[in-house]
Amino acid sequence: MVKIVIIGAGPAGRFASMYAAEAGADVTLIEKSHIAGKCLNQACMVVCAFNDVARHIQDSRNLNDLGIIKSDVEVDFEMITKQIKESQKKIRKISEQETTLCGVDYVRGVAEVDAENKVVIVNDDDEYEYDKLLICTGSNPHIPNIKGAENAFTYKDVLKLKEVPDDLVIIGGGS
Repeated sequence: MVKIVIIGAGPAGRFASMYAAEAGADVTLIEKSHIAGKCLNQACMVVCAFNDVARHIQDSRNLNDLGIIKSDVEVDFEMITKQIKESQKKIRKISEQETTLCGVDYVRGVAEVDAENKVVIVNDDDEYEYDKLLICTGSNPHIPNIKGAENAFTYKDVLKLKEVPDDLVIIGGGS
């Protein structure tokens, strides 16, 4: 049986691990933070949730202006972030169950590749031998070296905010 170690449990690593396990490989999937990657945990899902709230606010204001409803919408930003985090936990749990039900050994930890076809978990010393290694670690945002960038935050920081900033400039919009 082929032993495969996959580092990174975002969509690419997770689905590769599931397909490989279902094909009969002995698969270990290693993730340093949360299963399901940046989209669920930091980026796409977070943006979509805030976008849904913003659309609701705009729709409510439009209906209010038309006299169809008579109320002001009040938003509790901390409650939005709390509910997003709760949804993320639920989806992580489901993602982990789906993955392990396929026969994947899911490991949380920081992986370090050894020169002798082994991956070692840092601060744990657990070792995982492999015949094939797949590294699916994604990407990180780049904050340019420009004036004011010391105050910048990225998608990784959005759920740490306590309120909507008074002023916000968005630089970049790629995927």
